[in-house]
Amino acid sequence: MMDRSSSPSTERSRLLEPEQEASASPQSETLNDDPLTEDSHCAFQKVDKQLIVFLIATAGFFSPFTAVIYFPALRSIPISLGVTMELMNLTVTMYLIVQGVVPSVFGELSESIGRRPVYLTVFIVYLIASIGLGIQNSYGALLALRMLQSAGSSGTIALAYGVIADIAPPHERGGYVGMAHIGFNSANSLGPVIGGLLTSRVGWRSIFWFLAVFSGAVFIVLYMDELLNIERT
Repeated sequence: MMDRSSSPSTERSRLLEPEQEASASPQSETLNDDPLTEDSHCAFQKVDKQLIVFLIATAGFFSPFTAVIYFPALRSIPISLGVTMELMNLTVTMYLIVQGVVPSVFGELSESIGRRPVYLTVFIVYLIASIGLGIQNSYGALLALRMLQSAGSSGTIALAYGVIADIAPPHERGGYVGMAHIGFNSANSLGPVIGGLLTSRVGWRSIFWFLAVFSGAVFIVLYMDELLNIERT
């Protein structure tokens, strides 16, 4: 029997309390499961994030750098290989085509197997192509290996954006992207200078040996550094 001492308003409020708790419960679960909350990025300290961004900026440096360091050698290579400038221009065109297509492939692959394995893969491809370019003696090999070199280097920028999304919450990403672009953008000014010095002092093949040594050093750092071993969930 209902207690006569309780008023109708009190009984009504008692009936509403379970409904309010039930409606509040899913909302709180949704907030806790939000992948963009601060908790999902707290595994890395600020110094770790800065080191990771430095690594991916250095890796992303190779994509534009490899394209422009080649330009000062465009007059020397056709003389050495006995081909026309039109054919040399084709190597530039094919490099840029591959550079535009491949990043989407490596970016998607990194979502399924992780960033670090893809970074190591692209640098192995790049290193092999650079060594091959240093020893090749035919136009066909030059064209094919430049395309392979482009495939190895061009995925690094797409991977960089993915890594930043993994390690930083949305309100921090703009700053880290800006830091990474220091590496990306400086390549366009440094590449022709270094390429010109190497071509005039040592010869055009030294460009590719320089890239092989440089990429080999970065590969060793990426291989030994566990910070980029970010699990994909």
